[in-house]
Amino acid sequence: MMGITGTDRISELPESITHHILSFLPIKRAASTTILSKRWNNLWLSLPVLDFTEWRSPPTATTALEDRNEEEEDEEADSDTDGSEQEYRVIKDSPPVDLSETDRFMQFLDKVLFLDNLAHIKKFCLKTDSKYFDQDRVKKWIISIVMHAVEELILSIKCSGSRVVPLELFNCESLTVLDLQFENKQVIDQSPLSPISFQRLKKLRLSFIEFKDERLAVQVFCNCPVLEDLHMSKVSWKGLDVLCFALPRLKFFGIAFCGRKCIENVKIKFDTPNLLSLTWFDYLPEEFIVDSFPCLVEAGIRYNFSEGYTKSKYDSLHKFVEKVSHVKHLMVSHTYFYPKILDDSSVLPRSFHMFRNLVSFEVDIMYYGQIKSLFDTILQFSPNLTSLVFLQLFAYVKVGEDALSLNVVPRCLLLCLKFIEFRNFYGHPGEIEVVKLFLENARVLQLITLGSSSHRLEYMNKKKPTAEEVEDANHKILEQLLPFSWASPDCMVTFSGP
Repeated sequence: MMGITGTDRISELPESITHHILSFLPIKRAASTTILSKRWNNLWLSLPVLDFTEWRSPPTATTALEDRNEEEEDEEADSDTDGSEQEYRVIKDSPPVDLSETDRFMQFLDKVLFLDNLAHIKKFCLKTDSKYFDQDRVKKWIISIVMHAVEELILSIKCSGSRVVPLELFNCESLTVLDLQFENKQVIDQSPLSPISFQRLKKLRLSFIEFKDERLAVQVFCNCPVLEDLHMSKVSWKGLDVLCFALPRLKFFGIAFCGRKCIENVKIKFDTPNLLSLTWFDYLPEEFIVDSFPCLVEAGIRYNFSEGYTKSKYDSLHKFVEKVSHVKHLMVSHTYFYPKILDDSSVLPRSFHMFRNLVSFEVDIMYYGQIKSLFDTILQFSPNLTSLVFLQLFAYVKVGEDALSLNVVPRCLLLCLKFIEFRNFYGHPGEIEVVKLFLENARVLQLITLGSSSHRLEYMNKKKPTAEEVEDANHKILEQLLPFSWASPDCMVTFSGP
């Protein structure tokens, strides 16, 4: 208390105790705590974990404007233009931006990261939410962190430049976790002088990185001998003919939103014998080069065809699905059931895949007219399937009367299919007909879960529905299902929460 003198009990604490106390405090509070005692001054700098993910700039006159423009800027940055610098809008007559808090935070990080007595950093986390962070300062911070033998580096950066990633980062032998998430594309157009030394790296996540140097891209994805988890979003390697993922210990691989021109003209080669999970949410490459995924357990394949559903593209897709047909858990897009392809005998593969191990199947979007194709291409060849999930079922377009007629009831419906879920369910007559199809043919079905009517009511009435309104809507859907003949006497229909 001010004006009261007495013994400084804090200074009498052993140094090990002070470290222990500070380790439980958020960085901001730990930093302020150092003013309590001269002996504590800068002691917190020796903490092994520096986490600044909770820092937020104060609201400014331009914050709302930045939020409104963010989606549009992401689309521009994800386009196939080669502009290396982002242009940020200046709106006429907008009030000046208060950058004082951002400047103070940058000065604070300058002090922390450039002190000679800064100890070894085990883990460093930083999240910025302002585009006014200076790219040169951010790059220097990363270099300083690398110099202190950081083991886990997690960055979520929004700043005013496209060249934040220093080449020194790729020679950091101490790294075990590297997570780089950027709000605007970061260009890396040269390789480090010495070979990449990611000998300890186990987890790598990249977002909005553009590799313009082929050698660097090849080194990154081939010189990580203990890497187990690799996920890429909006990563570009335009200009490469072949991209190889030679990662002997890789278990989890994910790729999303890299863009048509970055993927379609590249041959992708996998040398990942221990891969357990594969997620591919992107365009299809020119060719997948892989013998097999012998250990693969789950696969998610959501893909795009940029120039129509041609025979060659569907053949590529068919071959890719064949490589993962032995998995237990599979998710594919509705493209696999595209009617125009399946109705064309010249495009159809000679035979469909046999999914002998498949126990759960999920489809992202399913059209009413594709239901029969689902039975003919997946359910008919999945004798052990127990769970089926539809993320979205579109049943608004009228189709022929035989759209849901079955020539043969798949074996899984007779012996093992127990759980069906419709994540987004609107109660449209076409959706009711699909539910009816399963109720009348699935003999061991135990549970059908329908998405709550809350989102549908909110869309129709432009306001959040009450619990009573949601319950009433769900009850009306259930009333439509009760008159049907249910093949399984033990089946229940429930509704998920909003």
